[in-house]
Amino acid sequence: MYVRVEPDSLRQIYEESLGRTICDRQWRRVRHDLLAYQDTPQKRIDIQDAARLRKLNPRSQITLQVVRRYQKYADCFLNLFCSGDELLEGFKRVFSKMPSINTIRRWGHEIENPFGYSQLYEPEDVRVWIAKISSQTNFPLATSPPKIKF
Repeated sequence: MYVRVEPDSLRQIYEESLGRTICDRQWRRVRHDLLAYQDTPQKRIDIQDAARLRKLNPRSQITLQVVRRYQKYADCFLNLFCSGDELLEGFKRVFSKMPSINTIRRWGHEIENPFGYSQLYEPEDVRVWIAKISSQTNFPLATSPPKIKF
């Protein structure tokens, strides 16, 4: 008989942010990937960000390094309204090897936020784009966060 153990607070935070429950085995993998063995305020933030990244990138491995990269770049783009041109310029500063425009357009369709040069992006849209680009391992990111000047 299968008896589910009472979930701890980090697991509850992850499941609430993800919008669904997860099995014990998946929670062990998530906890291991994020090194979430103690309940601290920083781990709570890491868990929430990992769940956001998981919703946007369901087939990607979300490690602590990916979460920290997302947090670093999200801080740079905090409360930013920008056009598609400005977003593309930000990508050029973020990536050390720039993806093609077709790849960026494909990412836009994957996150249901199509890319357009003249389209205006609100801060929430920019965060979705940051979550997508921070999980892309084929395109190495610049070593330091970009200084955005718009």
